[in-house]
Amino acid sequence: MREKKLSGLTIFLAVIVVTTALVALALGVVAWVIGIENMATFERFTSAFSSIMFSLLMIVVVLFVIILLVGLGGWLSNKDEGIKIRPFEVANGEDKYNGEAISHLFTAELLKIWRIHNVEYVDDHRSIESKNTTRILTSEKLVHPRLVPATAPTTENLTSSLADVVVSVPGVASVSLGALLAVLKVLWPLGDTGQVITGSLQKYGSMISLVVCLEHHEVRAWDVRRRIRTYDQVADEHIPGLVRDLSFKIAHGLSSEASSKTWQGLKYHTEALDAYHEYTLTNTLTTNTEALDRACKNCIKAANVEPGYEILLGLLYNIGIAYTDKRLYIVAEKLFRQAIAIKSDYPNAFFGLGYMCGVQNHHDEALEYFDMAIKLDPKNADFWCNRCAALMELGKHEDALNSCQKAIELDPTNAVFRYVKGTALMELGNYKGTLEYYEKMIVPDPTNVMFWYGKAVALMVRGNYEDALEYYEIMIDRDPTNVMLWYGKAVALMARGNYKGARESYEMAIKLEPENADFWNNKGVALMMSDNHDAARESYVMAIKLDPTIAVLWHNKGLALRALGRHEDALKSYEKAIELDPEDPTIRTSLAALYRNLGRKTECAEQCELARQYIKNKNEYNRAWFEAVCGSADEALNLLRAALEKKQANPDWTRRDLDLDILHDDPRFWALLDEFDEDDAGSS
Repeated sequence: MREKKLSGLTIFLAVIVVTTALVALALGVVAWVIGIENMATFERFTSAFSSIMFSLLMIVVVLFVIILLVGLGGWLSNKDEGIKIRPFEVANGEDKYNGEAISHLFTAELLKIWRIHNVEYVDDHRSIESKNTTRILTSEKLVHPRLVPATAPTTENLTSSLADVVVSVPGVASVSLGALLAVLKVLWPLGDTGQVITGSLQKYGSMISLVVCLEHHEVRAWDVRRRIRTYDQVADEHIPGLVRDLSFKIAHGLSSEASSKTWQGLKYHTEALDAYHEYTLTNTLTTNTEALDRACKNCIKAANVEPGYEILLGLLYNIGIAYTDKRLYIVAEKLFRQAIAIKSDYPNAFFGLGYMCGVQNHHDEALEYFDMAIKLDPKNADFWCNRCAALMELGKHEDALNSCQKAIELDPTNAVFRYVKGTALMELGNYKGTLEYYEKMIVPDPTNVMFWYGKAVALMVRGNYEDALEYYEIMIDRDPTNVMLWYGKAVALMARGNYKGARESYEMAIKLEPENADFWNNKGVALMMSDNHDAARESYVMAIKLDPTIAVLWHNKGLALRALGRHEDALKSYEKAIELDPEDPTIRTSLAALYRNLGRKTECAEQCELARQYIKNKNEYNRAWFEAVCGSADEALNLLRAALEKKQANPDWTRRDLDLDILHDDPRFWALLDEFDEDDAGSS
């Protein structure tokens, strides 16, 4: 049973009664003490004392009445804030529905809508691999009044507190004091009774509906209804949906600043925003895209309901970037295109398309989209930095350096942009300048791992693997959870021929990012170089499971299967790789080598002809490999010498390369490797 708190009036009356009783008791004690013979004198004293006490009591009563009237006037003049939600009325014959429960559900739905639009959405800083893309989120400006369920009386609610107090006039009538005060407050010219929501659940034949009225200076009403199918046994399952729709109708109706023109647009936007927020909280914990899919579905619904609903732009962009990171490019492109349909000059949509193309190695298209984004927003530093990355991939290093410099001018404090500038310098072949540049960056910011990482990479490019490994060890001691440091260390160890150490470093990287397909792929390469072909195949299978859309993973799986003598399975893997990337000459060269080993000369020649038109853009090692399979041994050996001089491969790696086995019968091949073995020994 609910406890009732004592009112101020009750306490005041109790104090008077207790005080009077104590005074009477005190007088009795005094009379007993002084004795009967002194009673005449005492009677005169008490008579005078009674007059004084009566006067004091009258003063107290008058003061109490004045205070009561002032308090009542203040309460009547008080302007109630918020919205009181009364229990819903339920139609007769529907006793199974609880009106109070419906009002609580309605309150919860309204609070949820306002909470979703008041969440502080924090932009997540993207890694170097994701080209530092930014996230943008906006939400509706919704009125957020205080909600007061009328079913929960408080000491501040005088009407509710006195609702059970009844004043009776004998022979006339009885009236509720709470109701009387409520009427008085409505009639009082200086007060404001606040906003009150009343609602009812109604059923008419096969139709169930919820009707809500907001009573204040004017009455406003909203309703939602649904038809009950004839084979439904009960309509209970309809009520939460009706309450939810009704909540969005009211939230939209109360918010004059909301940009949505319809409550349906607000509903789908709110549900998309909530689902995307859930995705951002759980993305690192699970590979499940259920929340992201819900965000996508509701965002598209909102755009369809309101074609010009610009508040969706940031959310469409964010979800598109998330799908790009998941390599679900068809959905990502649909979202970016939807944003452009809403606002044709929205720069982030073009940037998102460029980012998506870049991830798929379509760098020409990526550059076009980045240029469109920059034309619309030339002061966005991220756009210039990503343009730099695309230009580097296309071999346009001077233009890339200029783009990166522009990004730094726009945002001189961004360490990522300064790191990328060092990468651009290195791509120009200015290795000494790159080392000096990173050393210069390290001086004012010695704790920034990116600059140390860049310096280590520059050292590796120059063939100074020992110093690079030393830097990696120092940085890993400082930041053992930085996955790129373990990756860089593994690459350096691979270059030194320490395949066991490389595999262990890749395993540490995988421990930190178990869903990174590249790490599993590189672990497979390390296992291949250790002649552990079966374990390598398992590693490639895991990489493909994480991302079956990367051609190089199928290619490497084919290499492992070929090393195991499983030529037919290798052939299937190569064919899948070509299906994913038909313009990659290295995959076609490997397929040609396999056809040659199988004695299928015609098919070998076909693959060589297809690879020839793309091989010119590859480095000397890849071209040496192509010439060994499809061309002449003389040209292959000349290119191989250049590749070894440029540290594109080491002698041990070259010995194990299956696609160079055609040169194994040529003594010049072994002499060349022995020559560079001696050079490596001398340098170490």
